Amino acid sequence: MPTTDLTAMLSPAASTRPTPAVFDSLDYAQAVLIQGREVPWENPLELASLLDQAQSLMHSNAIVFDLGGFVAHRLKTDLRLRQRLAERSRPGYAFKAMAGDDALRDDAAELASIIAKTAGAPLIIRLPSPRVWLGVAHQAAGHDDAAVLTAEMVENYAAYYANWLHGLETVPFAALLIDDRWQGPGDAPESGDPHRWTPVFNVADHNRWLLLLHDHDGGLGLLTADGTAEESARAQVVADAYWASPDAQPDRLADGESFRFSHVPVDAVPETVLAQLAKLDGSV
Repeated sequence: MPTTDLTAMLSPAASTRPTPAVFDSLDYAQAVLIQGREVPWENPLELASLLDQAQSLMHSNAIVFDLGGFVAHRLKTDLRLRQRLAERSRPGYAFKAMAGDDALRDDAAELASIIAKTAGAPLIIRLPSPRVWLGVAHQAAGHDDAAVLTAEMVENYAAYYANWLHGLETVPFAALLIDDRWQGPGDAPESGDPHRWTPVFNVADHNRWLLLLHDHDGGLGLLTADGTAEESARAQVVADAYWASPDAQPDRLADGESFRFSHVPVDAVPETVLAQLAKLDGSV
């Protein structure tokens, strides 16, 4: 299905600020708007309202929805799902079982659809990369050492990742953000080349989805079919520390950077966030 062109969506002409910016603000919203209570993953309308309130504070050029967070919630709370993942001990089986769980995939798609239809800005859906999700499922099945998962295994299991993505084909969103940063615990699965995630690119091409990659080194940009981030569509990633100090100043964009991307941390102080946001609203 057609999607919003990301570069047009993030162009200065489409923004109220000189340099467009995308804010990942769910953690901050959880702390400030619902006083640290659990994210309402099982209540789509309440979650949509929380994201909308966060958007009213941050005025992001796009809303980042962490669909991977919903799956992580289910892995933590759904005993049936964890038991299914643990039915076989061989590396990779847990991810295959997770990706093949119809209830999980259908619920994730329904949640994403509700969020997309109620979003007040273009929606970017974030999911762990094939590498990271392979490791997450492996550990959810009770195995500690994700480092046993090789780059070749990640490539082989990318087909199951792509099959899971088919569940999102009716969801109207602007881009898919693939997050290849390992959050632990323990050592990460072996890194490989994103261009070898061929089935993922095939699904994205078929659905005319734009792909973003948040790579394991922290860089973020558009991901092309050959696995390289376009030089003209990279983000300046603003560190969490920017939101902690009223003395911090935004950097000018470097060559090739066309927008800013920043996670607003859970412990950010609202008064400081507003002051720092105002600086970004006037910065190029």
